[in-house]
Amino acid sequence: MDVLGDVRQRHIEAYFNAEDDIKTGRTTIAPDVLAEALAVFHRTVVAAKGMGAAQYETLARHFTEALTAQARRRSAAIPSPVLNGIILRAAIRGGLLTGITEEAVGDLTGAEIVRVATEISAALAKAYEIPGE
Repeated sequence: MDVLGDVRQRHIEAYFNAEDDIKTGRTTIAPDVLAEALAVFHRTVVAAKGMGAAQYETLARHFTEALTAQARRRSAAIPSPVLNGIILRAAIRGGLLTGITEEAVGDLTGAEIVRVATEISAALAKAYEIPGE
């Protein structure tokens, strides 16, 4: 299992996107697909309920509040051992860590997880070092 030495912006973006996906348990959905699905949902509800503008605004507000509350719950504090596992899995998805699968992360010891997570953090930090400063 090796941490990529030459970290580029594409690796960093892929890593953080994968980390966020793992933390929130979501899969990648294209924004236009999501927007269209929500629009269809709202049109269907409005048509089925025969809603007026005020009722629709109330529905939309409750829907938004529910999504916001769900996002807050997902971003609650994550225990360190879980976070270290997320770091490794995100590094694998982002191409920063090779020679191991996401599934194999669960079989590593806590010490191995901490060591590799530390190496990943160091590689990400090194990618932003400015030579001579």
